[in-house]
Amino acid sequence: MTDVDRRRAAFGSQPSFEGRNSRDRPLITKILGTRQHVSTDGLLEYRVELCPSQFVEIAQSGIKGKRPEPTGHAAALEVNPDGSSSLATKRTTTKLPSDPHNNMRVWIPVSMVRQVYPCLAIDYEAEQAKTIHNTPGSAVAKRRRNG
Repeated sequence: MTDVDRRRAAFGSQPSFEGRNSRDRPLITKILGTRQHVSTDGLLEYRVELCPSQFVEIAQSGIKGKRPEPTGHAAALEVNPDGSSSLATKRTTTKLPSDPHNNMRVWIPVSMVRQVYPCLAIDYEAEQAKTIHNTPGSAVAKRRRNG
């Protein structure tokens, strides 16, 4: 048995996703910016727009519905011994959940993006180099005008 066969057997067949073919959509749709933050010890990162549809559909395919849906906020279920609710005097506003298929923005290390989506990284870096060279206040633009 080859390594590929062992992996295929371990993960089984992939579920179908009700007419949607999210696997055709890229996980990272575009690169928005870069940073080197102290929280990642100065690691260069891209700010990317991520399409989570693949993850959402895989997660939903694994949900079996064995447990009942929660009926409310966990804190709202707390009842004092005298029968009064601890939240009876507090007003809480519940935020509606966002659509899980909406794109989200996250920071991902540049090295990972370059490995998975090299063309996207090359295009972004070329675009950044072009904007740096064409910015009127940049040293490169000043040297081109003067020299």
